Amino acid sequence: MFKAFTTSARKLVSIAGEEATSLGHSDIGPEHLLLAAAYCGGPAETLLARLGIDEADVRARIVARRPMNGSTEVSLSADAVWTLAAAVRRADGQDARRVGSAHILHALTRAEAVRTILAECEVAPESVCDAVDSYGRLASDAAHIAPPLDDARALLAIIARGGEVSAWLSHHGVDEDAVRDAFRALALALVPTANGE
Repeated sequence: MFKAFTTSARKLVSIAGEEATSLGHSDIGPEHLLLAAAYCGGPAETLLARLGIDEADVRARIVARRPMNGSTEVSLSADAVWTLAAAVRRADGQDARRVGSAHILHALTRAEAVRTILAECEVAPESVCDAVDSYGRLASDAAHIAPPLDDARALLAIIARGGEVSAWLSHHGVDEDAVRDAFRALALALVPTANGE
């Protein structure tokens, strides 16, 4: 399932596992995915920060809610599996080639534990969904109007073709995920903040 995930989405899931382990929890729940989204980089972190949700606040709310059980082996909870499957379905419904951290963030708004944390942070789940949707629309619009995105398309074509140039780019950290993330960040910079800035 994770082959279809972008680098930032895979990083989000990996960090969620590390967080569940460090907190002594026996499974990775949606709340751990939210915690990872708050600081894993990528669109999810930026969108949460714009809504006033940070890593420390999410972590404190998880610790207050879930006692440690000292587990060192963790696996995805049924709710986390459902959330990740919902993210895949959302990406498929948008004809996205990959599942990104924003898809996961949108899917997280349906998990009860996440909805509770969002309510405690005084952020409506709908606000998160609206921010993700705005990001997606602006990224899509930017693909049609921003001239630098032609350069991104050229780089993506070179990477997809393979060969020596593609291998050289990959060796220097320029892969499909890096190119897509860089140009999504361009679109994300256009997303209005919660206070209208």
